[in-house]
Amino acid sequence: HYLLYLCDSFRQDPMDAIDDYVYYLKSAVHALELMSALFVVCAGLKEAVYGHWSLLNTVVLIVHCYFNVWVRIKSGWRSFLLRQAAVSRIQTLVDASEQELRKHNDVCAICYSDMLNSAKITPCGHFFHGGCLKKWLYVQDHCPLCSAKVIEEAAASNDQDEPVQEEVLVDPQEEGDQIQEE
Repeated sequence: HYLLYLCDSFRQDPMDAIDDYVYYLKSAVHALELMSALFVVCAGLKEAVYGHWSLLNTVVLIVHCYFNVWVRIKSGWRSFLLRQAAVSRIQTLVDASEQELRKHNDVCAICYSDMLNSAKITPCGHFFHGGCLKKWLYVQDHCPLCSAKVIEEAAASNDQDEPVQEEVLVDPQEEGDQIQEE
């Protein structure tokens, strides 16, 4: 993946999807590592059935199954879920218009590059490149500048757009008392 970053550094326009390419490349490497770990487990089980087996072999196989198989599967699944959550968070944010970008005329606080073409606006009103903010949201769900929650505020702002109908409950006893006082 370092080669991808190196190639990207020589380009005039950086690749928007470089992080996706790196993620897919790392996922493929992790899948190969998992398959090799499963191969070792199968070889250990074959040795247990057909060869010489001891208590030490059992302990080594159990430790290998935990660290090299179970932990890899759990880590990969967690990474996948975090990535999906970050993508869904980014999709809920508003895209900045060209007029807003010209008015804002600033750099992305995450990568320090100019925001000329596109940006996302967080619910707290800060502008960031979509790709930069997606990488940030893989790690945490707070705004990089003010630490406001990106998720909850986005959901709250969506709720505020819809008209709220309030019901006024009147107790019939109180209504009768008001009429008698007049």
